[in-house]
Amino acid sequence: MTIPGGAAGYMLLTGQITAEYTTSTTNLACIYLEDQKVECDEVTYKLENPKLVIEKTVNKTEVNIGDEVTFTLKITNQGDMPMSGFTVTDTLPSELSFVLNSEG
Repeated sequence: MTIPGGAAGYMLLTGQITAEYTTSTTNLACIYLEDQKVECDEVTYKLENPKLVIEKTVNKTEVNIGDEVTFTLKITNQGDMPMSGFTVTDTLPSELSFVLNSEG
């Protein structure tokens, strides 16, 4: 890279977060000239963590053959960033037949 006097040059480096952190992390960049460190600068950023928790409840704990039972799945994001793209599964036991589901 050649930068004329009085001008600025830019480099864009993109990284992908590959591990979960609970605090912040720091990234350091330095300029070297002939193996001598000339200048450094750093940035610190907080790594946000999504944390999904599921809670399942049922509207009846005692049932008879023919009764409908409604299960409610509450999914809570206890993390500090929005979360999307996840899948929720709930496999019914063989004694139940599927009637209806909703999303909300």
